[in-house]
Amino acid sequence: MLLLALRLASDLTGVAPPPALALRVAGDRRIGGLASDVHASLLDARAFAEQPGSRRVFHLRVMERLRDRARYAGHVLFTPGPAEWAMLPLPGRLAWLYYVLRPIRLAGAFARGLLKKGGGLTVDLLNRSLHRQP
Repeated sequence: MLLLALRLASDLTGVAPPPALALRVAGDRRIGGLASDVHASLLDARAFAEQPGSRRVFHLRVMERLRDRARYAGHVLFTPGPAEWAMLPLPGRLAWLYYVLRPIRLAGAFARGLLKKGGGLTVDLLNRSLHRQP
């Protein structure tokens, strides 16, 4: 994260990274790819918040440790949100069922999207699946 921040500061404002880190910032291809994604999102007319799938993929790519990626993916896949609450209003004592409903709803949305797209999985499909509007 620090190297990405230094790269973005350098690219966007012209502030050079500290000499001790300059070689690492310039030589890390992963950081270069992430910086390119940030540049593209800054030039995109749509707000980054309107692209939840893209944002989540970016968050996964920024994380350095597999453990952090796994925890984040688990959170995204299993934590219910407004789509689940709107789909099936449950009384408080049954609210735990939303945690079961979320992965089922996501799997159904992906399956429908795959059938419509002819088998192609895209970030746009991920956007629609993760944040379906009720």
